[in-house]
Amino acid sequence: MCENGFFLASRRGDLQKLNNIIEEFGININSQNNRDKESALTLAVKYQRNLLAKHLIKKGIDIHLQNDRGDNALIIAASISNDDIVDILIQNGIDVNTTNLYYDTALIMASHCGFLPIVEKLYNAGAILDLRDNCGRTALMSAVCMKQTIVVEFLIKKGARLEFQNLWNDTIFSNNQYFIFFQNTYTEKCYQGLDPLSLEEACFPKLSLKRDYEIERIIKRSRILCLFKILYHKYIFLDVQTIFQLVQTLSYENI
Repeated sequence: MCENGFFLASRRGDLQKLNNIIEEFGININSQNNRDKESALTLAVKYQRNLLAKHLIKKGIDIHLQNDRGDNALIIAASISNDDIVDILIQNGIDVNTTNLYYDTALIMASHCGFLPIVEKLYNAGAILDLRDNCGRTALMSAVCMKQTIVVEFLIKKGARLEFQNLWNDTIFSNNQYFIFFQNTYTEKCYQGLDPLSLEEACFPKLSLKRDYEIERIIKRSRILCLFKILYHKYIFLDVQTIFQLVQTLSYENI
């Protein structure tokens, strides 16, 4: 019964009651409930009881405890944009690349939700950009899927890889809605005065020989344009011809 009160106090942010229960009944601060293996810390973070969460961390609670989904306090905090808790967990040495049962990292969750400040903090703390979840999606792929423009731009600038495929062999260029998203995101300056056909032939000369399926050509051309835009945005300090060479380093099949 006292253990139930311990977790209830954590959930409600009742610091006084929590301390009373710990002192009176000697509850192990690292206890986890029977239902979903939530700890006092994961509950406090989930319900944004920051004062209580910070108190638990100061008292030495294990910040790496995970619930039955494998979520620890950092993954939860990143998914709800709780900056204060992310900061204190990083300061206390939490592993920013820990995954849950679905191989989601805090970076993947923050990118999916579009929380740029959290993404930046995790990156600066050593988060690996290209870890993949159980569906093969990276943080960049998750951000693209949810059309989180500013997060996409940040991850690309920091070197997130573009060619990864998920379990269904999709890349960030495999869905037409992604093409439209990128076309709406990046400016016309990326074209550098080149018409689509010239750009296509400059990137993939052999493609100009494929004249049988005009619709397919249009789709392929749009993919190249989107890729060119992204690379131009990432390597804005390079000249256009160098960017063409970067485009060619990605296999045509993966575009």
